[in-house]
Amino acid sequence: MEDLMNRVKKIAMQEGVSEYKVFTSEIQRIFIEEFFRTRVSRGYVLFGGAGLKFGYREKRYTNDVDFGCLGDSWSKVNEALGFFADFTRILNKRIGYEVHCKVDDSKTAGYIFVNCHLLGGIVRIEVEFTDFEIMDKPEKIKIGSSIVLVCTLKEIKANKIAALVCREKIEVRDIYDIFAIEEALEPELIR
Repeated sequence: MEDLMNRVKKIAMQEGVSEYKVFTSEIQRIFIEEFFRTRVSRGYVLFGGAGLKFGYREKRYTNDVDFGCLGDSWSKVNEALGFFADFTRILNKRIGYEVHCKVDDSKTAGYIFVNCHLLGGIVRIEVEFTDFEIMDKPEKIKIGSSIVLVCTLKEIKANKIAALVCREKIEVRDIYDIFAIEEALEPELIR
């Protein structure tokens, strides 16, 4: 835990963000890595801000972790939710500090919160399972020691544009992400 907290403090200072934001990001990364180690993860793909942050190393911190359900995997969401029962044990082992996680799946089907109580506070991990179709074959990207299916940058961009059109309130993060993706896809056009 000391190593993790020292790394969190160092990153927070270097990037000028709160330790809470960095720590939450570390817990999200562990969550993604551990989820994709399970057989339950077959048929799920990481997308959105988490896909950009962890798959394509975008610098922006993300509020939640979005998993797309491919094919018939939507029918296995309850099985995937079973992973959360194991997450407390996994997290305790990984960070070497006692963590108590509580799953709150009361909002809507497929959208859950994992409240991790530690260090005198709560780190809230928001995870959304969404049923959708993708156009491009997902990329296989190594995150930690796991191979994770991540939507392509073009796919994430299309999703971000759709979010801008469909949301009642424009989220600045979607605009930022579109420009970041454009720069990654066509860097000479942005500069």
